[in-house]
Amino acid sequence: MDAKVIVFVALGIAGCGPSVAPVAEPRPSPPDTIPVSSHDAQADLEKLVHESIDARRNELWACYRKGLRDSSPIEGHVTIVLEIAQDGRATRVLEGRRTGIDDDAVKCMSRVFKARPFHDGAASTMRLQIPLTFTKEGS
Repeated sequence: MDAKVIVFVALGIAGCGPSVAPVAEPRPSPPDTIPVSSHDAQADLEKLVHESIDARRNELWACYRKGLRDSSPIEGHVTIVLEIAQDGRATRVLEGRRTGIDDDAVKCMSRVFKARPFHDGAASTMRLQIPLTFTKEGS
């Protein structure tokens, strides 16, 4: 009979011991910012570049008008090819197809594109083709 009591007491002690909670897996803390998909980031970058080109519109038009002093065409077209570095600056400005615009005007446009960054350092290099068409008002 003493054996039964000892077993019972041993089980009672084991059952009365401190409860130990199961070890929980650590959970990651919530992000400080909402993740943005690469598609959204690309769209935002394209918007910045378009706004930057629009901001240069008057300077580009001035380049064309300055070129008109020495030549007669009033209408013209040029495709400018830009290589933009990670810091947002144009590292190379190349001339694509051109009609009705003289060399000096294209050089002036190249300086306009190199003068200011296109974005604030989106850590993305890009190559852009920008078609520019100059026409008479009302055309």
